[in-house]
Amino acid sequence: MPKRWFIRSFFILPILLCVVGWGWSHFNWDMFEYCTGHGFLIDGASGQGCLSLAFWSTDLPQKDDGPWWSRHDALPPKNRCLVRLGNGTFLGFLYSHNVSLGNQIINGVWEGPKSEIWGVTVPYWFLLVVFSLLLLFVWRKTGQKKMGQGFPVIMATDKEKA
Repeated sequence: MPKRWFIRSFFILPILLCVVGWGWSHFNWDMFEYCTGHGFLIDGASGQGCLSLAFWSTDLPQKDDGPWWSRHDALPPKNRCLVRLGNGTFLGFLYSHNVSLGNQIINGVWEGPKSEIWGVTVPYWFLLVVFSLLLLFVWRKTGQKKMGQGFPVIMATDKEKA
């Protein structure tokens, strides 16, 4: 019994986190960033009902204050959307891949940090559906086994009794 509920609670936790994250993301905008210092950067954000993750391959150097960086805004601006690198979204989903050759043209050549960005945005509602289906599957598999049914018994009819 405790083992079954421990397993089930392990699969309930992501659902609770998604519900809290979804509610939080409508009134707050949070972002984190990790820079390896070797030209690779991981960027994540939560806001406007979506969860975004972007991977950057860039020439930018690592910041002086360490590899981790985070930011929180109480009310996100309406024009700021997470990783809107593509042209549009479908039901909240977005996949994008962009290449930047630099940020300025000097003598007809792009100069500045070059980068390649892969980004994905997933709405919280989709994560809730996936984790709920997973919980349903686990709940059915960890259900209590039926005990004491044995072999079926056939009742004798009146003809067999006589």
